[in-house]
Amino acid sequence: MAITDIADGWVELYDDKNFKDRRLTVRYAQHYNGIPDFKSVRSDDGKRGFGDKTSSARWQMPAGWACILYEDAHFKNSRLLVLAGNGEVAERPNLGDFSDKTSSLNWEPLITDINEAWVELYDDKGFGDRRLTVRYAEHPGGFADLKRVRTDDGTMGFGDKASSAIWRIPSGWRCVLYRHDHFQDPFMVLDGTGFRRESKNFPVEHLTVTGFHPIEDGFEIEFGTAGGVSDQASSLSWTT
Repeated sequence: MAITDIADGWVELYDDKNFKDRRLTVRYAQHYNGIPDFKSVRSDDGKRGFGDKTSSARWQMPAGWACILYEDAHFKNSRLLVLAGNGEVAERPNLGDFSDKTSSLNWEPLITDINEAWVELYDDKGFGDRRLTVRYAEHPGGFADLKRVRTDDGTMGFGDKASSAIWRIPSGWRCVLYRHDHFQDPFMVLDGTGFRRESKNFPVEHLTVTGFHPIEDGFEIEFGTAGGVSDQASSLSWTT
């Protein structure tokens, strides 16, 4: 039976592929703030610790919600995987190259309002060094010259610096990065899906991010697909 209330949502994580070996069941009603560190939890059999164990998953969440699995503890975005809900029970018998990686878990609602959109640009690959956070509500016109902005730590200038990004933009909207000032020569598109997304590295020229990767059961996951070229963003805009 389909569910419509996130309070009824749950995720089952399994130690091995095909839903075998130890299982950790996480219910939204009991862990609505997520689990910041899997080393501190007990699996369903009472054993302590489930860090870097998950290799398959089942879940049920209402449409408009997702469970986010993080590679690092405390919801850090070194890499993440999105289990999106549609009300029905879904499953992934093999998490592929995300197997044995999960260290924390959180829940996230879909956003549909562009005023809630944001992008975090990082100076280094892997979300390292300085960060520039751009919120649509504060900068609906984007930035015509990133050399004239202040990063989150107050330092002036972020032109030709971005090497990785995290973003959350509603479906139908996107953030465009340009090689030159005043929105000239677009080279990377951060497409919106309503959920959190990321690109850990900008290594490949003209490879744009186009959305979640479809999988056989019809659900979608995100493995941090990269696009663009490091250290080339000079301006930024929002568009539909």
